[in-house]
Amino acid sequence: MFKTILKKSRDTVFIPNGVERPVIKNDNEINKKYGLKKNGYILFLGRIVPEKQVKLLIEAYKNLETDKKLVIAGGASHTSDYFNEVKECANGRDDIIFTDFVQGEVLEELYSNAYIYVLPSDLEGMPLSLLEAMSYSNCCLTSDIAVPKFARKMQFISKKAIKKIWKINYAFFLKMKIL
Repeated sequence: MFKTILKKSRDTVFIPNGVERPVIKNDNEINKKYGLKKNGYILFLGRIVPEKQVKLLIEAYKNLETDKKLVIAGGASHTSDYFNEVKECANGRDDIIFTDFVQGEVLEELYSNAYIYVLPSDLEGMPLSLLEAMSYSNCCLTSDIAVPKFARKMQFISKKAIKKIWKINYAFFLKMKIL
């Protein structure tokens, strides 16, 4: 299915990431830790670095009229400068929750109970966090970045998920430069 990409002194083969089908979890731990309930939040999960466009996501979220919280799950990478800028952008709002790095039960519950997963990256088309979100059958809103041919052939978004996306304020899509 995949062919050799580079030919130099040795063959290099592209091996895509994969994820296992998860067990969907209730919102027990995330409710205790962060006050989150099923379908009550928009989820970003990843490293907090400039190319992930987390500041843009927060600015877009600020223009939404929604009762959904915005959960930023992940930590700084290499330097905390950008992470601090992102936190400042959130301006201490109680509807924007920073979880820092998550794993295990909390990570599984965040994916299991998100209203929608958002990836505004200007660099990545198919990171592992997106594959994980899809494995939980999450509705996924991502940047318009070319993804590998094998991913374009798969149908990740159901009609129900498309309707769910459009229930989110139109301004959000404009701000994310998707429409």
